Amino acid sequence: MVCKNCGSEIEEGKKYCGKCGTKIDSKKDRKIKLIKKLVISIIIIIVILIITILGLKIFNIDIDTNIPIIGNLLKNNVSRKEVEEILKKSYNGSYLQNDTTKIGSITDISYQDYDKLITYSSTYKNNEITLNTGGILLYSSSSKNSKVLTVPANLTYILYYLTTQKDMDKEITKVTEILARHIEKNGTTLNEMNEEFFKLGEEIGQVVGIKLCRNIIEKGVESLGTSLPENAYFLYKEKEISPRYVGFLTTDNEYVWSVIDEKTAQYLYSYDRNSYNTMIYVYGQPYKSVTKFKVYDFTKDTFPEVGSYSNLENAKKMLNVVENKKE
Repeated sequence: MVCKNCGSEIEEGKKYCGKCGTKIDSKKDRKIKLIKKLVISIIIIIVILIITILGLKIFNIDIDTNIPIIGNLLKNNVSRKEVEEILKKSYNGSYLQNDTTKIGSITDISYQDYDKLITYSSTYKNNEITLNTGGILLYSSSSKNSKVLTVPANLTYILYYLTTQKDMDKEITKVTEILARHIEKNGTTLNEMNEEFFKLGEEIGQVVGIKLCRNIIEKGVESLGTSLPENAYFLYKEKEISPRYVGFLTTDNEYVWSVIDEKTAQYLYSYDRNSYNTMIYVYGQPYKSVTKFKVYDFTKDTFPEVGSYSNLENAKKMLNVVENKKE
């Protein structure tokens, strides 16, 4: 080893030069110094890059956001804290729990004054009721205006799940992009269960998985304390993630006399009980208990009855729907 100060030969293991007294760096010391230099260099490069990007944005100079590092820096210029503050000022914001807001993904959108669409998850609490929910926020980078969208329950369950799962980054990013394109085309009315709503669900199902989406939605319903009984089922069109119908087994009293109609039998029961009893003696009871599978329209607020069927399989065949097999 040679002294870097005077050039004299130094014996291995010596910490100082015997001629000039200069301290000799060991291999470990030299390695640590090299690492420090590399770290400092990387930090300087990143700082220069950030300053450059911010400068270009200030002067409205176009930047290629397809370059990953640049795209990520620009797309994530809305912080989690900013989103939480926006939510606190919105409807039910007083129930928002501090530090529960998490950004799922941020994507570009061209809709009115807004240029960013943000998906997020958050937790609200009102007395004993705790609600974990996902949502959509529109944001303007120039005016700082924002709009919290009204999102149907089915979609809030999916957004919350994707945002809070560690292995779902790819899926939430894609779903956020799908939502942006949907809003650009159809507007912000997302809670009307029309054909566009179901098409949106199909697109999300292709990314996340139809079975997983259905399970998320059904578990979301259960979390509200409104789980379906054992003999009840959500019924779906083949590729859809939101249920079209809900059906369950029920027992009805069916009128079975064939000699007179039900209205006449009711008249005899009220005004001629002797004749009514004679009919029972000859023909048996006018009613019998019949088990039917009744189906109701889940897309309507009033849940109107669609029809009665002999069993679940018959209802599926007649309505061309499938059940979400319970695991």
